[in-house]
Amino acid sequence: MLTHKNLQVWYFKNQPEYEKWLSKNHDNSIYQEVPKGVWVRLYKKASGVPTLSKDDLIDTSICWGWIDGLINSYDEQSYLYKVTPRGSKSVWSQVNVAKVKN
Repeated sequence: MLTHKNLQVWYFKNQPEYEKWLSKNHDNSIYQEVPKGVWVRLYKKASGVPTLSKDDLIDTSICWGWIDGLINSYDEQSYLYKVTPRGSKSVWSQVNVAKVKN
């Protein structure tokens, strides 16, 4: 398994693939590494590699109670988004609440 800054790096070709992963791993009790988060590798359009879009990453994460955070360069073709489970006391923005309701 590929890692970056001591967290696993995951790659998803599309939104359904990412949602399937979240459906199995969103709960901290199921997946031990999740409380610290994971990196999701997104490819740049010019790379030609099929990839989850940034908007789908953010929207899908929110719907499963996760939040995006840091962005790191990875290589010339891709970059990494850190996603983590949302803390129990974190405040939801009105924009994110609306996304979940839709």
